[in-house]
Order: sequence, then structure tokens, then C-alpha cells
Amino acid sequence: HRVDRRQRQMCIRDSVFGWFIASTIASRIARVAYAIERLAQGDLSSHIKVTGHDEISQLAEIFNMTVDKLRDIEDEKKRTDQLRRDLIAWISHDLRTPMTAVQASLEAIADDIVTEPQMVKDYIHNSLGELDNLRLLIDDLFAIAQLDAGQMSLKFTEASLSDLISDTVSSLNPHAQRRQVTIHGEIQFDMPPVYMAPDKIQRVMYNLIDNAIRHTPEGGKITIAAKESQRYIQVDIHNTGEGISEKHLPYIFDKFYRGEEAR
Repeated sequence: HRVDRRQRQMCIRDSVFGWFIASTIASRIARVAYAIERLAQGDLSSHIKVTGHDEISQLAEIFNMTVDKLRDIEDEKKRTDQLRRDLIAWISHDLRTPMTAVQASLEAIADDIVTEPQMVKDYIHNSLGELDNLRLLIDDLFAIAQLDAGQMSLKFTEASLSDLISDTVSSLNPHAQRRQVTIHGEIQFDMPPVYMAPDKIQRVMYNLIDNAIRHTPEGGKITIAAKESQRYIQVDIHNTGEGISEKHLPYIFDKFYRGEEAR
């Protein structure tokens, strides 16, 4: 009789212990399930308190890391969207400047305010330069639209980087001469063909050189150097301009960053 009672006590104790363990596990699983449900509803603040070192704890840690990663992605997306909106606003603002300049020049010619042949020629020449600026701004807007739509195509081929640099410099030389800036090329002899997307690389060089021209004082110099470096071709563009302010240096590779806040 005494043995049976001891067995019953042990069974009750084991049952209570088993119920406690099962209840604890069920509670922890319920917390995980609740957190996953909140995440499914878009709540990226949901976190699970990690206790212990078992499989449920490992699952909670993985869940928390996933939420942190998703939150970082969402924050980056918001920043990028805001920067993209800012960039479109900046470009839209910049569009007005060349349009106003072209309109003023043409009105001056049409109203006979400017009649001297050389001045008329200068006004027309300046208007053509402003129209080229308009084209570049519209190209920027078109590129942004392509990136948003995921339709930016890159056509890679082996091409001569020397010829690409020469063509880019030739197209920008008149602009540099008008600002009394000299462009000098230092290209390695017998440079091998480069596997690249020529139109996109030319766009990058065009933007960098055009920017250098605008920020180089009269009498200044821009140097484009290209040389083979191990498995790569290195292209350096230097100018004798004012340089980049130290406060802007940490941000120059941020998406859409522009140091001139007024623009």
C-alpha cells in the first residue's frame, strides 16, 4: 500500500512537472507566433525576448535578426525615396535656369535689343550651350525613370577606352575653351581594349569633366590620366579648382548627395 502511494505521488509530481514544462514551451511558442503575426501585419518593431539556449531561443534570435534586417532595408528605402524626390525637385528647379537664359537671349535678338553681328552670334552660342544643359538635365530625369522601372540596360563590349576619352574631351573642349580652361590627356600608350558599357562609362566621364570645367577658374587645367593597373584600367580626373569642402567629403558617395544645398 505504501509503495502504491509513493508511485502515485511520483506520477503526480511528474505530471505537474510535465505540465509546467509543456506550459512554458507553449507560452514561448505563442510569443513567437504572436511576433510573427505582428511582422506579417507590417510591424517592424516586434522583437522576441530571448531566454535559454534551446531551439526556440535560436528561432527567436533568427526572428530578431530578420526583423532588424527588414527594418534597415525599410529605412534605406525611405531615405532613397526621399533623396529621389529631392533630386527630381532640384533638377526641376535647375531646368528653369537654362530656359530663362535662352528665353532672355532670344527675346533680346527678336526685339532688336542686340543687333551687332558678333553679339548676336554670342547670344546664339550661349543659348545653344544652355540648351545642351537642358538636354543633360532631361537625360538625368530619364535615367532616374529607367532606374525606378528597373529598365536600365547595360550593353557590355570590348572597346577602346583611349578613343572614348578622346571623344569625350573633344566634345567638351569648346565648353572648356569658352571658360578659358585647358584639358590635358595623359593616356598610356598601347592600352588594351576594356570590357565595359561604353555609353555609361562615357556618361560618367562626361559628368566628371563637365563638373570639373564648371569648378575650375579661368586659366586652370583639367588632366585626364588613364593607365593599366593590374587587371583594371584606372582613370583619374584632376582639376585646379577649389576642391571639395572638408565637411562634404564624408558624403560624396551617398546617393544623390549635393553639396550646394541652395540648388
